[in-house]
Amino acid sequence: KKGGRINATTALAANLLNIKPVMKFGTGKLDIFQKCRGIKKSRKAMLDAMHNELETTFKKEYEAGKIYLMAASSSTSEVTADWISQIRESFPGMDVMCDDLSLGLSCHIGPDGLGIGCSCMPL
Repeated sequence: KKGGRINATTALAANLLNIKPVMKFGTGKLDIFQKCRGIKKSRKAMLDAMHNELETTFKKEYEAGKIYLMAASSSTSEVTADWISQIRESFPGMDVMCDDLSLGLSCHIGPDGLGIGCSCMPL
């Protein structure tokens, strides 16, 4: 709302319904992947999307064990630690690295942003 991307009525409705947008980076653009009611459902949507990416886009590297996961956060250290724990539970045995979200991204999404991504090791 503050940035002018949505109007006040939409922002109020999203706030009342506790709607959390789940975003996805594509090739050069950021799109809304899914809208969820509550943080638990949005976290599950992100984990499900990562499972899907590992089974499709990164299947060869995933099967070879050449993938590591990356968690990102603009939230508190407690929330970040909980997010990393949830990722490790969902992807047992996989390496998980974590870093703060960049300031450029954090200023657009605001506080308490979470993310997940993956990177391939050389084959």
